[in-house]
Amino acid sequence: MSGETSQQALPFPPLPRRAVPFIEGAANEAARSQLSLWRRRLGTPGRPLACILAITGPEGSGKTMLLEREAEEFGVPVRNSGTDFEELLSGDPAAVAVDDAHDFEPLDLFALIEAAAGRRVPLLLAGAGRSVSWAGPKDRPLPDLASRLRSIETVSLAPPDEAMLAQVLDAELRRRGLRLPFAATAEAASHLRREFAAASGFAERVEAVAARGYRSHKALLRDALAEAGRFTL
Repeated sequence: MSGETSQQALPFPPLPRRAVPFIEGAANEAARSQLSLWRRRLGTPGRPLACILAITGPEGSGKTMLLEREAEEFGVPVRNSGTDFEELLSGDPAAVAVDDAHDFEPLDLFALIEAAAGRRVPLLLAGAGRSVSWAGPKDRPLPDLASRLRSIETVSLAPPDEAMLAQVLDAELRRRGLRLPFAATAEAASHLRREFAAASGFAERVEAVAARGYRSHKALLRDALAEAGRFTL
């Protein structure tokens, strides 16, 4: 360990842990605009599938965060693929938001889409890969589901850029009670993979390293980066 470490920790007063806010930036600007248009078109006569939207993008691009933001707009929770579709639609919900749609059994996902379209309940699905891949294995997809997935509106997210990643890392650190100069946080973020999961994982590593006691944020971030191999470029 470097001579810069000490048992006297930096003054990082504990803060209440809270969810990291949705960060707006160039990487999700087009997706946000498309979602806004989709909400305005809800209820279009003669287009039952218009109430359904898929959020896709590479791993760590913020699909879940965007889904959570949209679910909050409707005042509904985000559910997962293990929930029965009838339970999802019970009680006349304002909308249904489902994460990890790629983990649904194709028949269950088809039933959910058909039921939501029939009842005109807004349905937001987020998942990995292209939405049509949720129809099942490439050599034997469920044809009707593949057809529906090709027909619904799809919002695609790009990986976060460096500026957005720096903001997310700053929020993740503050959520853990770690207040560092933003310039130092941004410099650390420039070494991370362009994934929101990398920012979260690195913040967790910084928290663990900070527990050893550091006199300077530079030494803290340097050592944390040295131990954050799978999150760095």
